[in-house]
Amino acid sequence: MNPDWEDIRDRWKRHQHPGWKAGGRRKRGHRGLRRRLTRAFTLVAIFAVFLTSFGTLRAVGEMQRCFALEQSVLEQNVGEQSVRPAYCDLNWFGNSSPNLQDERSSKGLWGVWGGNVGRSSLFAALISAVLASGVAALVTRPITAPLSRLADAAQRLSEGERGIQLALPRANDEIWDLTQSFNGLVSGLERQEAWRRTLVADVAHDLRTPLAVMRAEIEAMQDGVTVPDAAGLGRLHGEVLHLARLVSDLNTLSQAEGRALSLNLQPLELKDFLNRLHTSFLPRVESAGMNLEVNSSSEIWVKADPDRLNQVLYNLLENAVQYAGKGQIELGSKLEGNQARLWVRDFGPGLKPELLEQIFERFYRVDVSRVRSELEGDMPVPQKEKANSGLGLAIARALIRAQGGELWAENHPQGGAVFWIQLARAEG
Repeated sequence: MNPDWEDIRDRWKRHQHPGWKAGGRRKRGHRGLRRRLTRAFTLVAIFAVFLTSFGTLRAVGEMQRCFALEQSVLEQNVGEQSVRPAYCDLNWFGNSSPNLQDERSSKGLWGVWGGNVGRSSLFAALISAVLASGVAALVTRPITAPLSRLADAAQRLSEGERGIQLALPRANDEIWDLTQSFNGLVSGLERQEAWRRTLVADVAHDLRTPLAVMRAEIEAMQDGVTVPDAAGLGRLHGEVLHLARLVSDLNTLSQAEGRALSLNLQPLELKDFLNRLHTSFLPRVESAGMNLEVNSSSEIWVKADPDRLNQVLYNLLENAVQYAGKGQIELGSKLEGNQARLWVRDFGPGLKPELLEQIFERFYRVDVSRVRSELEGDMPVPQKEKANSGLGLAIARALIRAQGGELWAENHPQGGAVFWIQLARAEG
């Protein structure tokens, strides 16, 4: 069986609203992490530019003083061969002092000025690097610490440990989102493994019963206890059909949930489609002493697989016949914004609120006889029953989701249960 990740996700979202449309994804805003990093590195860059500019301007100012000093000396010693300041020393802190040397032994004022500016820039770069390292250490520590915990937890999870739940960071940012998503993933894996164990147990139970019956029948025939007559062969044939139906249902469910099912999606007009379905299913309804009414007045087009949609509606109508008792069944369609909705409503006792979602689980059954005996009393409770595989509604939901739609159940305010199918509209 394929993992049912979508079922885990959709159950949580449908818990908020029964008509939730699968496929939506919450848009995440950059709530803090990007803002903090951008602010920190912007401040460092601004400080580095300021420090570099300050050092450069300081060096230029001091060199202007040197030029002025040289000009003054030249004016005082016109025509004389004398010693004058050829250049000024600029220390690391931008302070200048005249260095009196013979002009012939000097390096030249312009060359020394370039060296002074270079020293100022180097000093600014060193200060900026130290500051950037300190800021980076302060900013990245709150990021790397939870990421390290996440990496360690992911390693433990990959080694088979379960029940891991990490404490959420204090800052409500992307790291908080990531930690919460990891905790949700672990919880989902636990539910998935619990579901897998339950599924294996249910499949084993449903396979064991018909196999045990077949084995007993065959051994009785071999021992001469019973005669291999038409009745015995008929019982064996019935058990074989039950096994074949169970295997077929499991295969259909697995393909639908794994997106491996071949679908023939095409524009489909619902009013005509429901009228044809009404004509074909009416004999079954009338044989149960019930009435089937179609309520679809406007022309609505959807994109769906006609055969698979027909299969889903047949299943919902059959459930209504079994569980609603005598009365009426309503089949209809309507528009809800850019979505089309179909519904199957019965006028029976309805469902307990906790069953509205559980009935879509695999191998979940409701006792038909108890439902019919409680039409005037309490609502039905789940029971194991051999009459069906308990996969019908799970398959129905998987088939609708494979077509980009959603299927859910509600209790009608005026009584009875109503099953909703939501599909995207299409142009006719």
